[in-house]
Formats: sequence, C-alpha cells, structure tokens
Amino acid sequence: MRKKIVILALILPMSILAVRIEPTAIIRPQSESPCSFNPQAVFAEVEGEDAPGVYLRCTIVYQSSVVYDHIVGPHDFPADELYDAVFPTANLEEDCYTIYFWAEDQYNDPLGDDMTREFCCVAVEEGSENRKVILDIKPLPSAVSVSYALKHGQTGFICLYDCTGNVVDRIVVDGKGIRKLGNNLSRGVYFVLLEVEEEEFTRKVVLID
Repeated sequence: MRKKIVILALILPMSILAVRIEPTAIIRPQSESPCSFNPQAVFAEVEGEDAPGVYLRCTIVYQSSVVYDHIVGPHDFPADELYDAVFPTANLEEDCYTIYFWAEDQYNDPLGDDMTREFCCVAVEEGSENRKVILDIKPLPSAVSVSYALKHGQTGFICLYDCTGNVVDRIVVDGKGIRKLGNNLSRGVYFVLLEVEEEEFTRKVVLID
C-alpha cells in the first residue's frame, strides 16, 4: 500500500503541469459589426510549452441559444507562439449577441480560460460591398506605417492593437494618405483595424526591430 501511495504522489503533480492555450485578443467582431463576418481571435500557449493537436472553438449565443459554433484545428502550438485563428463566416440577424473563444483538447476538455465579448450586428447598406477601401501596412523601427484610401466622402478610424487587445494608438482618417501609428513600440505582434461605416479591415504586423 505504501508503494502505491508514493506512486500516486509522483503522478498527480505531472497532470497539473498541463499546457494552457487561451485567447489573448478578439480581433473580430468589434462592439458593432456587420451581420456577416469571420470571427477572429489570437490564441497563445501561456505556459511556454509545446502544445500539439489543439482545437480552437468559437460560439455565438443569442438569448441563451447557440446560433453559431465552429472549431478550427487541430493546430500544433510551438512554445510562445501567437496564432491568429480565423473561423468560418457567421451570418446573423440584425441584433445583439455574445461571442466566446476558447481552446480544447481532442476530448473537448478546455485547455484554459475563454474570452468573451458582447456585440451588436448592423445591416450593411446595399451596394457597400462594392466600395473600394485600401489598407496597407509595413513595420517601421518602433512604429507602424499605414497607407489607406477611402471612398470619397467616407470617414473612418484606424486603431493599432497589441496582442493582448489593448489600443495602442487611434486616429481619424478620410480620403487617402500615409500615417504613422505608435511610438517606441516594443517587439511583438500588432493588429491594425480600419473601421469605415459598417465595414472593418484588419491587418497583422510583426515588429522585430
């Protein structure tokens, strides 16, 4: 009996040292979103361990009823990787919803905490899909260069987010031009989001200098 107790004492701590995969930022939807969009979130292994065969999940709920549920994966996470997961298109009715992102193993057991957001979707104006909006970015030393072009008469917002979802910089734009976002930025992954009326455009950039 004593030997069995010793063996259990050695095994139990090993099971506690599991990997943890968690969403670190929700890119889409924002608090207001078109009713047709691709859910998008950044996931990371937060314990610094390799994590093979991870399934990433997204669920949208309306008044306690699931209206969207999709899984991406399996995805193999190297230690310290940030993975930008894009889910299949969600087509919703014009209303307000709650979205959840989380990671799980092959047995559907969660691998960490989830991330959630309340949002409302709004109908896109007829013909707005034909609008030509351009958003290009490139990394600079400690900043991000953004080139943009909006349709005549449009005004939008450009936001720079870090990998945890915090707003680093935000500007109002119209017409076309080139602007610099951020100042003395550290190395890492950032996201540039352009919001124009009911449209959203997102680009990822990695600063290595």
